[in-house]
Amino acid sequence: MGLLLKKLWPVLVLLLVEPGLWVWGSSVSQAVIGAKADLKGSMKEKAEKATFAAPDWSVYHKTDDILDELKELDKTCNHMRLEPAAVSGVDDSEVPLVAILGYNIKNRLREMVSSAFQSKTRIVAVFGEHGRELITSEVALKVVQNICNGEGTDAETAREELKRSEVHLVPVLGASSRRLAEMGEYCERLNSNGVDLNRNWGFLWGKTDATTIAAEERPGTGPFSENESRAVKALVESIHPDAFVSVHSGDKAMLLPWDHRPELPDRDEYEKMSKIAGLVAQEHCESCQIGNVNKLFGYNAFGTAGDWAFGSAKVPYTFTWEIYGDFSSARDDCFRMFNPVDQDTYKEVLDNWSTSFFTLAAAIHSANGRLDAIPLPKQLVSDGQGRASTPTRRAGFASEWRRRGQGGIEPLLARSYGVLLLEFMIALMAVLAFTVVALYLRKAASKSTSRSMEPFKLA
Repeated sequence: MGLLLKKLWPVLVLLLVEPGLWVWGSSVSQAVIGAKADLKGSMKEKAEKATFAAPDWSVYHKTDDILDELKELDKTCNHMRLEPAAVSGVDDSEVPLVAILGYNIKNRLREMVSSAFQSKTRIVAVFGEHGRELITSEVALKVVQNICNGEGTDAETAREELKRSEVHLVPVLGASSRRLAEMGEYCERLNSNGVDLNRNWGFLWGKTDATTIAAEERPGTGPFSENESRAVKALVESIHPDAFVSVHSGDKAMLLPWDHRPELPDRDEYEKMSKIAGLVAQEHCESCQIGNVNKLFGYNAFGTAGDWAFGSAKVPYTFTWEIYGDFSSARDDCFRMFNPVDQDTYKEVLDNWSTSFFTLAAAIHSANGRLDAIPLPKQLVSDGQGRASTPTRRAGFASEWRRRGQGGIEPLLARSYGVLLLEFMIALMAVLAFTVVALYLRKAASKSTSRSMEPFKLA
């Protein structure tokens, strides 16, 4: 037996170690293949990024240019008053500007007399909550230009509507986020504190579920932790508007409460908002679907401006308008996804949506007392009719290369080599262990052989 072990121990060790070596070798080849595939994918990604769209600054406005133009218009425009949002304990330079549109609103005495004899419909509209949605603040600027300069075919109609309405615009809520987008961070959604302003509101703040994308939906350190959201909160609570509109881009839809759950508000309230949204959609977005986030897009959102306005501030007509989206854009081509690239489409979006707030005011006036006679809009979405592709597109907004740590291929290669090293160490330890066992067996067999060759002791 000892001689047999002595002859066969190398074979036994090989049989025991060979599977480990085979696994290690297979892992090496798989890692190399994976690294090559990752490299190829990275090169393809870089090639795609080379064709990604960027703003044409002869068409688009930088944030500071928008604010400067609003200040210039404020000097001569009788129908617009520009003032910083009132936030207690915060310097005016750190809060967004509010453009208040009203007929001869600079004449405060006339405005007071007019308000005393006529109850005005008040609308609050918020733009630029997310930096990458540059087009929304462009629309806000166009609204003011139309009113102040008499631009656009419907400018006079809009001015007439202001005799019975006030529109309070926050043209650039997330100025710090927009400035980052202007510097090339075209997927930027968060403000300079790393907070998603549309998750920072005090209605169900901080909640999450399986549909939450943590990299994008950062709610801040607490409800209303950001100056921007506090500014709008103070505005809404001071004027008690009839309608609140949060203006976004990335899709084409008119969203109603709730954002945080698929269940709808009270049936009467929901139908009332749906009918008003339908009247606006007839004029400005016949292709827009109408419904809540879950029904249209398949996800839930917590701590949003819309849910706070409707649930806490009790604004009767609360909407989120998605005014533009390019569904053919590549996964991380964020500027193209959220904003028109060509000048004709840019102009079309501005001309269309810049008058929509006066359409909304007129719809609220005309619908008072006769909502029952207005049919539900044909674009209203019921269960299962939303665009199923949208949640998948939304997941791509927080680009994968950024989630990997501004990575490209390096993190992927690091993981491949890490796995490779681990498997090599396991295989090496197996070889050493089996070698020790084999040497022990060989030594034991040698001792057994030497004893058998010793002479017998006679009595």
